[in-house]
Amino acid sequence: MKKIIGILLVFFLLSSCQRVEEETIRIGAILPLSGDLAVYGKSLQNGMDLSLDEFKKNNIDGKKVQIIYEDSKADPKLAISSFEKLSSIDKCKIVLGGFSSSEVLSIAPTAEKNKIVLISPTASSPSITNAGDYIFRITPSDTFDGEIMAKFAFYNLNLRNVAILFTNNDYGLGIANVFRNRFEKFGGNVVIEKIFESGTKDFKTQLISIKEKIPDGLYIIAASELGNILKQKTELALNVKVFTVGLAENPKVIEIAGKGADNVFYSYPSFQVNSDDSIVKKFVSDYKVKYGNEPDVLGAYGYDLLNITLLALKNNLESSEKIKNALYNIKDYQGVTGLTSFDQKGDVTKTAGIKIILQGKFKWFINNFN
Repeated sequence: MKKIIGILLVFFLLSSCQRVEEETIRIGAILPLSGDLAVYGKSLQNGMDLSLDEFKKNNIDGKKVQIIYEDSKADPKLAISSFEKLSSIDKCKIVLGGFSSSEVLSIAPTAEKNKIVLISPTASSPSITNAGDYIFRITPSDTFDGEIMAKFAFYNLNLRNVAILFTNNDYGLGIANVFRNRFEKFGGNVVIEKIFESGTKDFKTQLISIKEKIPDGLYIIAASELGNILKQKTELALNVKVFTVGLAENPKVIEIAGKGADNVFYSYPSFQVNSDDSIVKKFVSDYKVKYGNEPDVLGAYGYDLLNITLLALKNNLESSEKIKNALYNIKDYQGVTGLTSFDQKGDVTKTAGIKIILQGKFKWFINNFN
């Protein structure tokens, strides 16, 4: 009798564990949580964790949500193994990431084949537009960013002969191609293009070649390398107007470049930490209470990303196809980074602006630039 009771007890415990496991919604996340790009991954994680805190606090239907984070270090190979683990072992129907376009393009074929929803917070390569029916992103394509900066450089900065210095990956190549095409269409001229590998520290060879062409502007497409580029540009007395990408809004850029970062323009989503919008004000206040500092735009993107994900998961847990369709049906979601809608390719259109670094501060130059 005791043996039978013991067997029944084990069966009951296993069944209970299975029910708890089934009731827990597992969301995978692939972010750079160590390495040169960890500062960006951590901001995204902070925003996502804040969103999860709010969900747990306001959850009325008792659903449990768990985010399983995997550190890719922005390496496509690590991103692939992370995705395989999240999909096959953790059984996640939806994965948030990767950070870079190269990661997303590496993961996308497997995600599409296995019908697992993939949403990137930051990948911007135009190639992602056609990566698959299950592939989404909440940051605009490079087509959008490249067009904005080409227009700003030509019409607002009155530049006619520019150089492009960009990183050798899908992100850098994508923006450089769009910018060149648009800038030349406006009537400008790209006098030289120089490329560098991710993680490069010494840019003097490229910068000297650029200086010899006497451009009146320099478009830099870089991530963690930006501080060193600006510092070495100053050391070489390369006196040109500089404009770059939104990853410039990183205190380490100013720490490394010093005064070399002054008067650098960059494109930036229309997220304003000092906005009077009630949704933004609450987000900023809650973020400061939880982390002790103001959120940057990636913290805001992480927050919106998980909120949108939870919205898509609501009442759609039966299949990945239902989750996917729920995302396509999201129109004008009001988040802290503005309105979000997905088109038939899983892309979004966001308003953007232009910011400038002045005396060690990140300031708005033009909001809602179009």
